[in-house]
Amino acid sequence: MQHILIVEDDLDIQELLKNFLQEVGYAVTLASDGIEAISLFASTHFDLILLDIMLPKIDGFTVCELIRKQSRVPIIMLTALNGEEEQIRGLDLQVDDYITKPFSMPILVRKIGAVLRRSSMIPEQEHQTITYKNLVLDMGSYTAVVDGVSFDLTQREFEVLRELLLNQGRVLTRQNLLDKLWKYDFYGDERVVDTHIKNLRKKLGIDFIQTIRGWDIKLIKKIKGSLFAKIFAITFLLTSICCVLTYTVISWLVPKTYSTTLDASLENTVSSFIAELQTMSPLESGTLFDEFLLNNNGVLLQLSDDDGNAIELPSQGAKEFPRFLDGGIATENTDPAAYRATHSYLFSFAGSDTVYTLTVAGSAHEVDLLRNTLANVFIILFFVILIIATLASMLYSRYVTRPVLRLSAVSKNMSELNFSWKCEESRTDELGVLAHSLNEMSKKLSAALENLQAANIKLQADIEHEKELEQAQLDFFSAVSHELKTPITIIKGQTEGMILNVGDYQDRNKYLSRSLEIINTMESMVQEILTVSRMKSSKVGLRKEKMDFSDLLKREYALFEDLIVQKEIDWNENISPALQIVVDKMLIQKAINNIVSNAILYSPRGSSIYMDAFSKNGSVVFQIENTGVHIPEAEIPKLFDAFYRMEQSRNRKTGGSGLGLYIVKTILEQHNIIYSLKNTDRGVLFSIRF
Repeated sequence: MQHILIVEDDLDIQELLKNFLQEVGYAVTLASDGIEAISLFASTHFDLILLDIMLPKIDGFTVCELIRKQSRVPIIMLTALNGEEEQIRGLDLQVDDYITKPFSMPILVRKIGAVLRRSSMIPEQEHQTITYKNLVLDMGSYTAVVDGVSFDLTQREFEVLRELLLNQGRVLTRQNLLDKLWKYDFYGDERVVDTHIKNLRKKLGIDFIQTIRGWDIKLIKKIKGSLFAKIFAITFLLTSICCVLTYTVISWLVPKTYSTTLDASLENTVSSFIAELQTMSPLESGTLFDEFLLNNNGVLLQLSDDDGNAIELPSQGAKEFPRFLDGGIATENTDPAAYRATHSYLFSFAGSDTVYTLTVAGSAHEVDLLRNTLANVFIILFFVILIIATLASMLYSRYVTRPVLRLSAVSKNMSELNFSWKCEESRTDELGVLAHSLNEMSKKLSAALENLQAANIKLQADIEHEKELEQAQLDFFSAVSHELKTPITIIKGQTEGMILNVGDYQDRNKYLSRSLEIINTMESMVQEILTVSRMKSSKVGLRKEKMDFSDLLKREYALFEDLIVQKEIDWNENISPALQIVVDKMLIQKAINNIVSNAILYSPRGSSIYMDAFSKNGSVVFQIENTGVHIPEAEIPKLFDAFYRMEQSRNRKTGGSGLGLYIVKTILEQHNIIYSLKNTDRGVLFSIRF
């Protein structure tokens, strides 16, 4: 037999659900508040839970969340709350169905059967786990185990961790997780995902989750969105490219030009040298060769006869100069790469017909030294280029963008309807003309806005007042709808039970009497609702007239005398005679009646009530104090709300409609009468000053 837990605070609906479910063969356990429901769930196995939302102690949403941390048991929410927000919250907590009151019992029974069938087809997940390194995620218990230690996770934390583990190695954005797990349009801050990730790291003490920062993307977006950044980046890039190209050209062109210059100079020197050689004999040329080599340090010479054979250079000195060997460019004690290209010259000595070839090779040392110098300067030059490019880019960007930024700031302020700013541009170019136009526009818009604001002040006040009234009406009738759904559900269920001969409902006389009691209660509530409606919609206004307040209080005691005697209340009154007030008689009589009845109904048996009425400083003061009870301070302001009860139970043990103090507040505020409700040493004191 399948076991169902019914969590409902209204005893009539409890009985209704119990009878119908037992009739079709379910075992039923009842719980009247959230704490009791959690306790029963912890100690008993249930196949399905019927869960109300507005429960004493802890509400149904909290109960559902606590259960979902432990189990996937099917949950059906039964509630009078039919707003979109409540339904979304319920579905977000993964309830299996959401049913609003009033509902048909036969249909509810069939929905329970459908949910149980679906749940029976779901594979058991108690032993399904996801493992990653030393982390084990238990799908059945909604827990995470690290090195044998179990950690309790919230439902959302568990789902986030599960999604990350199921997508190992993939990059999941915040929006990916929101779309997957939240399942509806999310209007909050997407950083809520970061909070869950932070909590997971803190709870588990591990950091398997890698967060990929998008600072580079943000930087690019910032550059794209800033004119200054764009101009700076472009100017810096162009300046740097120009400087690098300039250095490249210089490092290639200068050595080449210098080498060409050296070659030309050497060629002129060699031409003069050849001309002198042709005027003397080979023996006389030795001194000339020695002088040439001394004066042209680093120059190599090779002398060849007409057969192309290298011969020894004539020399008169003792110093051995570098020379060519075997007709090649290699030299003794000399690196061939250290010399530039060679040049050959034909000549004949004086008095000789033999034609000699003189090959000359200039040293590359000076050119190499220049290249090395440029290379060594490059590092310093790089930083110089970087500094120059940065400064130049910043100055140029600032110069170009400063007036544009000023105009942009002014236009932004204008878009925000702030016309106190002016563009102080003294330029005479197009930007200056634009600045002047913006200033003129600002003046005209400022004047127009002031006129418009002055004209709309009263209209805005009227609109806000109408909105408040409309919202108050909507809230009131929403509360009315909510309060009527529960008794309608009870009457409907009892009637269906009697028609279908379900369980105890075969005793029709008993349940017809119960239905009549509920109908009488609803009738009283409807009368109160109509009273409020007439007060809210009255266009005539208050019909104020003079009345004897003392006489009114005497009549109130007479109305409740039997109830006072029944509850053994010690009644004490001190009413000054002939207290005159100017009010709407019918409304004030209603307000006083509600106040006095509340004091009597909520007083314990055998307690005392003190009622005083007197004149003070030209005003009439009314006070009534019931002893033996106190109200939590936080609850006092809420007591004047429509249908508010300190206990969220709708059993109405006191028989009240939940509108008594709301009607009192409405009447007194219409009269601009000062009132207060507070705790005293003896009990609760209600005061009115007319």
